[in-house]
Amino acid sequence: MTSKEQVISRLALSPIGPTPVFPRDLTLGLDALNISTGEIFKNEYNADLAAKAVLALQKTTHHDAVIGCIHSAGFDVESFGGEMGYPERGIPHVQRHPFSSPDNFYKFKERKYDYSQVVRSYNIVKSNSSDLAVFGNLEAPVTRAGIYRGLENLMMDLNLDQTFAREIVELGVERATEYIEKLAKNQSVDAIFFAAASDNPDMIGPETYESITLKYMYQLIKKIHDFGLPVVFHPHGNFSSDELSSTLDKTIDLGIDGFQFAEQNDHNVILQHTKNRCCILGGINVTDSLLLGPDRRIINDCNRYMNDLYNENYIFMCSCSLHRGISIKNVKTMVDAVKSFKLT
Repeated sequence: MTSKEQVISRLALSPIGPTPVFPRDLTLGLDALNISTGEIFKNEYNADLAAKAVLALQKTTHHDAVIGCIHSAGFDVESFGGEMGYPERGIPHVQRHPFSSPDNFYKFKERKYDYSQVVRSYNIVKSNSSDLAVFGNLEAPVTRAGIYRGLENLMMDLNLDQTFAREIVELGVERATEYIEKLAKNQSVDAIFFAAASDNPDMIGPETYESITLKYMYQLIKKIHDFGLPVVFHPHGNFSSDELSSTLDKTIDLGIDGFQFAEQNDHNVILQHTKNRCCILGGINVTDSLLLGPDRRIINDCNRYMNDLYNENYIFMCSCSLHRGISIKNVKTMVDAVKSFKLT
């Protein structure tokens, strides 16, 4: 039984084998190779080196699912006239949002980013790791729009000029769809993962979340399912609160195949909603536990989630993505703790 079979079976609600681990590494693989961030991103995207970094980390920690590239949330920022920063040992970040001026939106919105080298990284990873599940990582509608516009500006737009905000969201959905099509048609991935830090009903409000995030996620999910791929959704916010109970149900009703809970959520409450409807994903807090350690705390936290979710349709994850700077030793401790867990 392969790691991929363990992961995909859970997204299909027919779990087989032990609980798989999916750390969702976006840039930590760079530390596994001890290379600078710019070696991947400056000039043309370095697909060979990116794939090598992804596989190097997995070889060290032995997790079951990977993102098939070293990821940047701002892949297409510079194509729209924005500016990215690539710190020597840091994470790619937006230095100047391309649509911070509305004029730039109308001036540059037709430009497109060539994802061919990023897709090539996915293809290399997939061809060299047929036993692993390979996820495509994308930003959800409001999260992507915030990258384009700047989150503070977008929040103002959502309150004062929602028509313009929706234009930016729709552009992001269009570009995400093009990226998905490239990944699917090249058979580069086994599933799609949507990261949604700013698609957060605690931040943008449940009404905006439901009228914008859920509306456009429905379109994206339908497209992905048409390609025969499952979808995992990871919105931030406390979906285990009474206030967001119905919002969580509406999110699951989109037809998602997996829901990853973020920090501050009660996983047992989330399970009540996902049970027999979709896979539940999540686990150890990245910043409080995995980053700081020590080993005993990491192991205890892993055991807490495994005790509650071991017999469920569950994929173990961190609370959010992994980036360079987190101890690879700590990540290995986490993976080992899950894989050696015995229910008592």
